[in-house]
Amino acid sequence: KVDLINEDLTYFELDAISAMGDNIYIFAEKEPEGDLFISECTGTLKNTELIIELFYINKREDYFHFPQIIIRLGNSKIELNGNYQNNNNYSISGDIQNLELNNLYSIIGKAFRINGLIDSATIGIENNNNQLNPNPIYSAKINMKNGAIDDIQFDSLYIWALYSNRRLTLYSFELDTYLGNLNAKNGGQISFGLTNSGIDFQKDDSLDLFLTYENINIERFNRYLPWGYESRGF
Repeated sequence: KVDLINEDLTYFELDAISAMGDNIYIFAEKEPEGDLFISECTGTLKNTELIIELFYINKREDYFHFPQIIIRLGNSKIELNGNYQNNNNYSISGDIQNLELNNLYSIIGKAFRINGLIDSATIGIENNNNQLNPNPIYSAKINMKNGAIDDIQFDSLYIWALYSNRRLTLYSFELDTYLGNLNAKNGGQISFGLTNSGIDFQKDDSLDLFLTYENINIERFNRYLPWGYESRGF
């Protein structure tokens, strides 16, 4: 672990290779005002080329501001910006283009229940050290193509949602498959918690959704419904 904020450190260089053949090179400098300048960050992760374009991290009074970080992972592009004070006070937003989730899962060593190509996405996460709501607030607009949720394959998926204080507000959900479609709009809400093992429903959680669907086998969606009764039909 190297502390780039250390006052005695003026530059940092890392050239590393793993036993599996992954490699990464980083060169960073700290300016007298406390700003960090990362002039080079390149590597290969699970046979996927990683390039992070040069960027600054500006030191403000009591926080750090990064105006733009451009990450290229294979054929994908990720742009990030935001502010960071500590683990309880930060705001980060980003845009994603052409990201294949299977490539990402291979790099991080963990897979989730959704796969496919993120054609475009705008995401955000913030935590303002609010004692009434100490957990992060997540927001996302995501366009996906040619993917699957578990064994439910889709041609396209669009999600616009906000998650805060155990409540997911679903502004839009559009799932199109080769057989039919499923849509939810108009600010429906679902209550649940997030844990390391996944979604956690509690006794008093609520669901308020208006769904329209065509040529959908409802039985395949029972696993995602927070009640004990099975729904069937086509």
